[in-house]
Amino acid sequence: MKCRICLAILLLAPLGSMAATPAPAGAAAGATGQAAAGVAALVAEAGRIGNQARLPPHLVEVLGLGTHVGGLAVRQLALRQGSVVRTFNVSAANALDIVIFDYDEATRATLVCLLTPAAKLRRAVTYVAGDAPHVLAMPEARRRFGPELNYWLAIRLSASPASR
Repeated sequence: MKCRICLAILLLAPLGSMAATPAPAGAAAGATGQAAAGVAALVAEAGRIGNQARLPPHLVEVLGLGTHVGGLAVRQLALRQGSVVRTFNVSAANALDIVIFDYDEATRATLVCLLTPAAKLRRAVTYVAGDAPHVLAMPEARRRFGPELNYWLAIRLSASPASR
């Protein structure tokens, strides 16, 4: 009887220690992996069916992508919902440079997010047409980036043709 209790305690001890491991960290790692896989699929789709476009030179410079006379050549997936136009852009020169645009034609406000293929935000910029761009502080940038990334990941999962 004593051996059974000892055996039960030994068998349960590792389970207890695993249960104490915070679940959100594991969940976040899984979510990050899924986001990276989603971004990789969007990059591949942009390369396959994306329209050729150019990001404006001043914006390319503000994003820290160097200077490109005439703008940065990209492959672009674009969607319109009412007055909102969203684009997913992959640099033709460097597929590691991915830019998400959210432009509202009614307010003329734009949010631009530069991200990595691992779905990590590098920089976010906002501006209203005609005004100077404003680089967002990271806490605000992350808050605004989350919904944009989720939008594109949902589009990828819905298998909606994103470039027509």
